[in-house]
Amino acid sequence: MYIVDGDSVSMQMRIAGIDTPEITQTCEKQQHQTIDCGQLSKKYLKRIINKTSGRLLIIPIATDHYHCVLVHIYK
Repeated sequence: MYIVDGDSVSMQMRIAGIDTPEITQTCEKQQHQTIDCGQLSKKYLKRIINKTSGRLLIIPIATDHYHCVLVHIYK
């Protein structure tokens, strides 16, 4: 967590139980053909959250070894 200003904080959160490629990670789809799988996983999560109706509920459950807050997300 870091302090943004006098009334704001920002937290690094990770969804518990999900392991996806990091944002800059590429993957080899076929021999000598790579794709930006990190960007694809980000776009997919964003699309799921934006297209699913209802309220977003984020429940912190733990802290990982990188000091990120592990969360469960419901919508």
